[in-house]
Amino acid sequence: MNDGSVRNIVIIGAAWAGQGAAHYFIRHVLPSLKSTSKSLYQVVLIDPSSHFYYKTAAPRGLVDAKSMPTASLFSPITEGFKQYGVNTVTFHQGTVTSINKADNIVNFKLEGGSTGEVRYYALIIASGTRTPTPLTSLHGQHTTSIKALESMNERLRTAKEIVITGGGPVGVETAGEIGEKLNGANSSLTSRKAKITLIAGGKSIVPALRPSLGLKAEKLLNKVGVEVIYNTKVASVELGGADTSTEKGFDTTDDNYGPTGGATQASGGVKTSRNQSSDKTIVHLADGKTLTADVYIPATGVVPNTSFLPAEWLDNAGYVKANPTTLRVDVAGPRVYVIGDAGNYSRGGILMLQAALPVAMTNIWNDLVHANKEGGAKVGAKDRTFKDGTGETHIVPIGKSAGVGAVYGWKLPGMMVKMIKGKDYWIGQKSKVIMGTQWSKP
Repeated sequence: MNDGSVRNIVIIGAAWAGQGAAHYFIRHVLPSLKSTSKSLYQVVLIDPSSHFYYKTAAPRGLVDAKSMPTASLFSPITEGFKQYGVNTVTFHQGTVTSINKADNIVNFKLEGGSTGEVRYYALIIASGTRTPTPLTSLHGQHTTSIKALESMNERLRTAKEIVITGGGPVGVETAGEIGEKLNGANSSLTSRKAKITLIAGGKSIVPALRPSLGLKAEKLLNKVGVEVIYNTKVASVELGGADTSTEKGFDTTDDNYGPTGGATQASGGVKTSRNQSSDKTIVHLADGKTLTADVYIPATGVVPNTSFLPAEWLDNAGYVKANPTTLRVDVAGPRVYVIGDAGNYSRGGILMLQAALPVAMTNIWNDLVHANKEGGAKVGAKDRTFKDGTGETHIVPIGKSAGVGAVYGWKLPGMMVKMIKGKDYWIGQKSKVIMGTQWSKP
């Protein structure tokens, strides 16, 4: 039935959202299109890394390569798409540099330095966000994160002073893992072997959870020798000569996804500099105090990987302006969508993505089938609408045997946190992302 024309479904980003969208499209949307269209539909994935990073387990991976081997956190992006045969998915390992919105063209730079372009019939933005450090998110090719993880494992063996900034889940989980590893599961602030400090910018840690759970989290951190400092901002950091925990921080352009766009990508950034004369890192606080550290780990939030997009597609924080109910990017014209953390509708997290992806893919199905003139389309078919029903949902292990959490507003006991996430950080989910089995059913 193919008439020789090709319609590219271009997906920017190949992490949780991008791979999920590709698998969902191939399994549940493409069969309908084959029966209603004479065109050939081609899925095109673009990502700076050749490998998927299961960053959910980064807090344990950066401190304990024995129980969470570094290699177990990464998988080739193309591995799961072999099951669909040739000519179904094209993967470009490259950095998207710009969008030609007039001609529906995505421009990118390949890993080897050459450039390329692809015309999209439909565009799915799934480029996600990045943290300040390659320890906890990809910063280009996955080998950068591998080196950072291996270096951190080595340096933590002898570290006596550790500073972690950020009171969210990643910062709390990282502090808990390091504290348990270096100080033991039943230490205290007075008997600890390593001085570990967690700096929180607000009045509580894990602010997405109720304050009582934040207080419980602090007590659990204290138990593994972690001191929490509240209502404190970091003004600047002088990285020691051996410190590879962060490369450039938030006060830089987005090197992995193209030149800076019209939105502010660096708001709230922390200036970093390099002090080659000492291995100690100096953390300057906004109140004038300083902390010294053998290891410094920034976990102070995320920046959207969107600077390659037209400025009018983005809000003031650099997130994609999504229609909050359909997840279309209305300002971008027809058949443009955003799935995952890059969209301004999202509060982040796996559960949010799992709720949003089927909505966006159903609406993509509607749009593509309706665009076919050969028949089979129901004009005016009802859109599927997205509603954020996750409520108070976060599961935050603090070491291997403790933690705090709530799911849909229901508080979880520490034993449940251990069983659900603390045991292995859901590492089994990685294969489901790669193989697309989590989207076996629409």
